[in-house]
Amino acid sequence: MADILPTPEERRMLQDVHAHGNWLHSARGRKALDAAMLRVQTLRQRGWLDGNALTRAGYAVLGVPAPDRPFRSDPELVALVGQPAGEAEAVLAGRDWRYLSPMGFHTADLKTGRINVHLDDSGQHITKISVE
Repeated sequence: MADILPTPEERRMLQDVHAHGNWLHSARGRKALDAAMLRVQTLRQRGWLDGNALTRAGYAVLGVPAPDRPFRSDPELVALVGQPAGEAEAVLAGRDWRYLSPMGFHTADLKTGRINVHLDDSGQHITKISVE
């Protein structure tokens, strides 16, 4: 999606997420809020936002270096969903992990975020990956 340029309003929303962590930061008034609700869907469809957070592509659109942390949309993390729990250990072994707990993988450096690996009831297969 790098060939699609954001409109000035879309760019403002991305900047608001980057600077303030909130895509509604600059929206004032009912019409602006209604427009923002539609616009945020476009940002998500273009892959610039994942939920309410910037993706690597979103940082690229702004021309800002992405932080050195995992993103929920990273292909290596997306590929883990549905895999046996042991696969996560193998894929993430090259990273600086402090410990593994049933609640997820925790990084040694808090700047890089935290990856939570959610398992099914049997504890054998990964059902979801979330990044904080």
